[in-house]
Amino acid sequence: MTGGPEVPAYRPSRQWAVAYEEWKDDAACDGVDTTLFEIDEPIKRVKQEDQDEIHERIARGLKICATCPVKSSCRLNSTEEDRYWTTRGGQPPEGLFDDADHPTAVRLRARDQRKPRVLKEFCPKGHKNWKQRADGNRRCVDCDRIANRAREAARPKRLKAKCRKGHENWAQRKGNQTGRYCVTCKTDDRRRRRSGTMD
Repeated sequence: MTGGPEVPAYRPSRQWAVAYEEWKDDAACDGVDTTLFEIDEPIKRVKQEDQDEIHERIARGLKICATCPVKSSCRLNSTEEDRYWTTRGGQPPEGLFDDADHPTAVRLRARDQRKPRVLKEFCPKGHKNWKQRADGNRRCVDCDRIANRAREAARPKRLKAKCRKGHENWAQRKGNQTGRYCVTCKTDDRRRRRSGTMD
């Protein structure tokens, strides 16, 4: 541990956790300046001359926690991220200590080492019409449109059971797999044309 108050690690069981609404109004820190309980950066990333000020500020917050009647509930209802960045249940933020193996510290290192993503100007098919998705990824609008048309063409069409006049006597058109015509309607039309009563 590099600096900061000596506080024993406290890891309560999650099975005793209670809803936040049941204890937050009784917290001693309610209405107090939140900077007394939070850190913005892990202590090892802060300049040496600023570390003492951060430790002193967090120590003032810990004095408020010492008199809090619901600090056990505060700790029970905290997450790993909460405990790393904020004072919870009388325990200082774990980011105050130079713990390289802490899961949050590992994630921060991985984020810093990640190479910036280079966005392609063209899609594999040469289009340039990009659209940002909700998850942060991009999609080519033109490729999506072509794929949707191909899916629609491959989807079997739903054939009507009856024609407009209620007949069910269908026949397949020659040379057209999906084209059909009503034999009864066509016969009636041919009969009317012969008799001269065609509308």
